[in-house]
Amino acid sequence: MTMRKVFRIALVAALVAVGSAAVLTATPASAHTVGNHFTRGRWPANVTIQYGLNTGFPTGAWRSQAYAGKEQWNNATSSGEPTILWTLADDVNHGTAGSPCGISGFNTGALFWNNLDYLGSGTLGATRLCVGSAIFNFTIEFDSTRSNWYNGTGDNPDSNADFWSTATHEFGHAVGFWEHIAESDGACPNDGTRATMCPSIYNGTERQRTVAPHDIHTYDGAY
Repeated sequence: MTMRKVFRIALVAALVAVGSAAVLTATPASAHTVGNHFTRGRWPANVTIQYGLNTGFPTGAWRSQAYAGKEQWNNATSSGEPTILWTLADDVNHGTAGSPCGISGFNTGALFWNNLDYLGSGTLGATRLCVGSAIFNFTIEFDSTRSNWYNGTGDNPDSNADFWSTATHEFGHAVGFWEHIAESDGACPNDGTRATMCPSIYNGTERQRTVAPHDIHTYDGAY
């Protein structure tokens, strides 16, 4: 039997409190245990995951920053974690973003450029996983209709949503990070220490491009 789950990352305006978390307090390390975040499945140990870009995915910096996002997780490994390779064909129909179980082959994935308004106007990206005895396929969608994407590598201009940060976050779900770190967690302040797997990204920031210590600790512990 297979399962799938949708993960979304949302956009919030810079300098505005997220949700009801007006005050953030320190959280003990136990809050970032594997059981809280890798709750429904993992990839086989040391598996190589291949992915390609579906028809319609934009060229140039979009592809470069998507690659940079997945590399953050490849560089965060110790032993047993998956390795993600951009080795499948691009600009072909890999399947349907909403149906990761239908992506061709095992231990594969595809990236899509789609209108994500059906998930809410603030949604930047969405990841789905297919799980049997282990995770074996994924899809990632990025919002194609967003007018304020920033796909550069420098400082993110004010009021823009950082594509590299979004890609890193979504690939975190793709490697098995089922649950977000809660906004109320001490790892999710509105500053440079904000963890990658917090559920939202602030306009005009680029702080979630890299995998933070809280993310790495949990990820390494899962494998």
